[in-house]
Amino acid sequence: MKKIIYMVFLCCICTQMQAQEYADLIRKNPAMAAANMTNYNFEDCRHTPAPKGYKAFYISHYGRHGSRYHSNDRYAGILWPVMRKADSLNLLSEAGKTFYKDFSAVIQEQCGMYGMLTALGAKEQRGIAKRMASKFSEVFKGRNGRTEIFCQSSTSPRCLISMTDFVHSFDRHTEGLNFQFVTGEKYYDYLAYGHNPIESLRIADQKEDSLRRAVMKPLELVDYLFVDRNRALELIGDPYDFEKILYLVSCVGHLTDYGVCLLSYFPTDILIRNWEARNARFYLAYGMAQETAEYHEETSRRLISDFISRAEIAVKENSNIAADFRFGHDTSLLPMLGHIGIKGIPYRPAFESVNSVFNSSVSICMASNLQLIFYRNKSGDVLVKLLYNEKETTIPAMKTVCGPYYKWSELEKYLKSLIN
Repeated sequence: MKKIIYMVFLCCICTQMQAQEYADLIRKNPAMAAANMTNYNFEDCRHTPAPKGYKAFYISHYGRHGSRYHSNDRYAGILWPVMRKADSLNLLSEAGKTFYKDFSAVIQEQCGMYGMLTALGAKEQRGIAKRMASKFSEVFKGRNGRTEIFCQSSTSPRCLISMTDFVHSFDRHTEGLNFQFVTGEKYYDYLAYGHNPIESLRIADQKEDSLRRAVMKPLELVDYLFVDRNRALELIGDPYDFEKILYLVSCVGHLTDYGVCLLSYFPTDILIRNWEARNARFYLAYGMAQETAEYHEETSRRLISDFISRAEIAVKENSNIAADFRFGHDTSLLPMLGHIGIKGIPYRPAFESVNSVFNSSVSICMASNLQLIFYRNKSGDVLVKLLYNEKETTIPAMKTVCGPYYKWSELEKYLKSLIN
């Protein structure tokens, strides 16, 4: 019965347009197989001009930290001794030796830096800040006394450093602004996890393991990296676990200062299968999936509430707030996006259908960010435009006034309906 279920799963994802899209993306760029560990890629695009008479006056932002090292040595600590032993026993194939050389360099660079921002991550944040300051310069000219920017961050060092790089760049491209910085458990509760994810992780891990054992072909990878299958199996143990760990450890290579994409050493078919397992598992663990949404709604409500309450202060005519900057994690940003119903982020898809409707490499890459740009005309009417990863987006459940612009009164009402 299990095999039938997963054959249906595979048929579904293979017949969907998005399935073909993610496979093509991985073929063109192996780093796109890294799922939520993919680096931020900015593509410039034209923005729809605001309706006549409206000028931007306030921005509400949430940004995931930039590219980072692995959060801990859980997997590298297992894999490193195995690969080192295989090399000493001359068990590695030519492909295995080439991989091992760059793998060793990445592991050594990560030593003492697990969970920390990389130089690439800092660059991503500086770029986002520079572009915001440039594209919405009218917000930050201090008109009507709007010179205050409130910056809040998760207590995680990678988020604090992301905030530092973002604001440092922002300050260089603006003048006369005052920045207030806060962090602590009070903010971590909604900027980061804010809930106990153990149950959703348990469900996601079970689903992923079943999928891997139904569709993976780990002996292909063993034969690719080693010269003797039987001796290799004695060394690596369970080949399914070995393939999973090797893939996860390799997802960080292109994010480091060493800058080599370890995933490029994998045969493409193996990469695609691993992405399918990881992508579906990630949405189940942290997104608004059918099986786990209830575990993430509390975090989402808290974050949406912060957007509402701070915007209500900022839209007042006598407010001195120019922007609210938040720095956190994909594990809070993703459920909020699904809860709000941002275009392209599915709400309550079942595990078997995730890969046909969601691509974590694109939608929740490193430094992913949501920006709400507020506009006002002389009569005091307020409109809002949403940017996701610096591109205009919409909420299909709501009607816009024109283009991507919503009435704030209607958007506020909609957001409040989600948290009540």
